[in-house]
Amino acid sequence: MSVYRSKFSIAARFFPLGGALLLALLSSCGANNLNCESDEGRKAIVAEVDQLLSSQNCSGAISVIEPFYADAACASDDIRQARAAANACAANLNFFQLLDDLSTNNIVGNELWVTLTKLFPSSLTDQRLTGGQNALDALFSIRKPGTLTPAQYIINSTTPNPGSLVASDRTDESNIYAMMVSMTLVGALQNRFGAPLANYHRGQKLGTSATFPNGWETVGAVDSNACTYAAAILTLFDSITQVSGTISSSLGSSGATLSAAATVFTALLGNACDAGCVTCGFAAGSCTTCPIDLRNRKACTGLATDKSSCSAAGIAVFMNSTPAGFGWPN
Repeated sequence: MSVYRSKFSIAARFFPLGGALLLALLSSCGANNLNCESDEGRKAIVAEVDQLLSSQNCSGAISVIEPFYADAACASDDIRQARAAANACAANLNFFQLLDDLSTNNIVGNELWVTLTKLFPSSLTDQRLTGGQNALDALFSIRKPGTLTPAQYIINSTTPNPGSLVASDRTDESNIYAMMVSMTLVGALQNRFGAPLANYHRGQKLGTSATFPNGWETVGAVDSNACTYAAAILTLFDSITQVSGTISSSLGSSGATLSAAATVFTALLGNACDAGCVTCGFAAGSCTTCPIDLRNRKACTGLATDKSSCSAAGIAVFMNSTPAGFGWPN
């Protein structure tokens, strides 16, 4: 039985597991026996993280879970879920609030990007980007039992928590949560590097700088932020595609809108990735399916010989140019 944390719980909404009763039982374990040598010790860790998140103490929850997440003896999905929840808290994700926000804001076409900019403000001095990145790492490591992922699509392979870049390898709960966390990353990065206007439209090309006036459209400007941005957009729609049936039935009109968007955007992003690869000198058709590697925020080198970097630049062009009403409007 798996359960997500506090207000950031997925299972409580989509999979009725009796979360309140379980939390009460786990909380009785106390914080004095936090260890991974027994089921009781792991439950105590989870309960401690739950308790801290219930009071919105994101940093406290992260401080508790991070040492255990890095411990090989703690390599289990309940610890991974707790790590995802603690870092999602730092990313400013309130699961139930986001469900409400998606139902009351326009998420049709390019208005999705406007809404995410509105919902997830961020600056260079906060921890929201790091929180989202760490949460996704943990969610990528929550895979379906028995799944065999090709080695080239495994991230963090030398850690206790190797993850898969392939959404179909991951559990439905993981993908639902990854969908939400990806939204926080897109919003945070647009706020940081798109100079949004008062109406949350784009104020400049993403990643614009004195050195790169066209920003991330230039492959040499594709840094870790540009790579994270492209990865988050692709993960957003990968995840939606995997859980389309669940969110369409559980989230009403907003779920149906997101499911429809995933179909449209996946095709458009494939064209954008291919255009980026062609600009770098690759043959047309080389990247019509955006490289799986690009779901890894660490995949980009900023070199024109790298399909992931070229595809990320192509995605930046797509987002900056508002093609047919689908990019981030200016």
